[in-house]
Amino acid sequence: MYLGAALDRPEAQGPTIERGFALGMMAALLDDVGDYRAGRARAKAALEIGRAQGDDRLCALALVNLGGMTVRLGDPQAALLVLEEGLSCARRCGDDALLASILGAFAAVETHLEDYAAAVVHFEESVDIYRRAGNRASTAADLGNLGYLELNLGRIDAARVHLTDAVAVSRDLSDWFNFAYGAFNLGLVHYVAGDRRHAGDLFSEAVTVARDRGIKPVAIDGLVALAATVHAGDPATAARLYGAAEAARQRSGEPVAAMEASMRDGTVERLRSELGDDTFELLAQEGRQLSLEEAVTVALGARPLTAAASYRDGRGRP
Repeated sequence: MYLGAALDRPEAQGPTIERGFALGMMAALLDDVGDYRAGRARAKAALEIGRAQGDDRLCALALVNLGGMTVRLGDPQAALLVLEEGLSCARRCGDDALLASILGAFAAVETHLEDYAAAVVHFEESVDIYRRAGNRASTAADLGNLGYLELNLGRIDAARVHLTDAVAVSRDLSDWFNFAYGAFNLGLVHYVAGDRRHAGDLFSEAVTVARDRGIKPVAIDGLVALAATVHAGDPATAARLYGAAEAARQRSGEPVAAMEASMRDGTVERLRSELGDDTFELLAQEGRQLSLEEAVTVALGARPLTAAASYRDGRGRP
């Protein structure tokens, strides 16, 4: 990398603020390509300069990079300590955009540790900052995160409000990645509330976008979600979709979250009761032979998609 070569030149070794920010930039690049240990070393060097120079903004940038890579290297508890210092630095330097970024990172680690109540508090603050700044994309992204956490905490009404807003803004911005996750999670809200028809509409829309955009986690979870809603009256197809989802999850290594696991387990229990264990296992095994793409085609083929009004073709063009 040209930046790395420039940083290693003898004349660039002084502990200047400029070198500190360059080291931080290099750390972020190394993080992006998955070289977390090298990236962490660069972030620590940037942090040393920031502390020596008394520059809170440089310290905060280095700490948010360092915190993220510490999580990815398998130590989320240590990452919380790093990010806590980063929050203090960001508050002192008065950079709201940086503060919101660190709040989101902090909340993501808390979510990973299943401390949902604490994560909600940090996402609420980041959403407030982004809204005041007029940053609609980041507002929608963190509203989606906030709504999903509220759903897990049983705060259904709050989750519905925040996810509805997130989906609407993501649709307006053609931010199809966050739209797919938001629509799926809003579908979960309606599913938990007992509105299976509306849930099925949202799951269909989310899976359509996930198929066209290659968002595999949503496509995999969506197979079970559609089995539980759109195909609830067709247990044979639902069982095949369950089998296809399990096979796709095994191939990809995608974990299943608690809320999705609850929906899956309830669906499997119902299908076993309706079909009998032997027939269910036979049909699920048939589903395991399908590719993810084939299974999604089966899942979406049952009815016209309500997504048509907002997602008209495979390029995601409204």
